[in-house]
Amino acid sequence: MSLVERDRTPSMLWPRSWEGRHVLIRTAPGADHSVWWFFDLELRFEGWYVNLESPVRRWSAGFDVLDHALDIVVEPDRSWSWKDEDELAERVGHPAYWTAGEADRIRGAGERVIRDIEAGRFPFDGRFTDFRPDPGWAPAELPPYWDAEVASW
Repeated sequence: MSLVERDRTPSMLWPRSWEGRHVLIRTAPGADHSVWWFFDLELRFEGWYVNLESPVRRWSAGFDVLDHALDIVVEPDRSWSWKDEDELAERVGHPAYWTAGEADRIRGAGERVIRDIEAGRFPFDGRFTDFRPDPGWAPAELPPYWDAEVASW
């Protein structure tokens, strides 16, 4: 999404259910990216998606993360392509985003992941491509005041 579109989009959070394809997301503590396994509606593996982002920050109702715009789309055969290079470039120098040096570090994080993709290292080694959620799992329910950060004394 361009900055113009983003500035026009309301940012109020609200609970809603995931729609569309099935996805399994791995967000490792301290990592500068998350890896998403995408499955079609019949649970056939479609490929990976690497979302470059800040390390997650936990808080009382979950966690926050800052998306770094640049992403990597990975096919089941591990061929890959950059996604949203234009969005990364558009945000360089914007006061709410990153400097040119920070943008270089974001791209560098992606280049490190690409080495893992090309080498077939976890998580791009085929594990979890047959993942199926336990049919007994129910959606999580948000507690009252889920969006209010708890003050520490």
